[in-house]
Amino acid sequence: MNTRKIAAEYRLAHWTQIMRRKKESGLSAKAFCENEGIHENVYYYWQQKLREAMRRPPLNRQVKHKDYFDL
Repeated sequence: MNTRKIAAEYRLAHWTQIMRRKKESGLSAKAFCENEGIHENVYYYWQQKLREAMRRPPLNRQVKHKDYFDL
């Protein structure tokens, strides 16, 4: 796996954790983003990226469904 792929996997994992925290918080996206210091448009950008990632498994490994959650 090259550095670019590793970085992409890291970013996806990082934003998966953010999305999980948002879901657990029970806050609206706007309120959560304000509390976390995240621009709302960045939040929605990564939400879309994660949805796309869930639709297509990585080439080098099998995706286990427990790795992702419903957005």
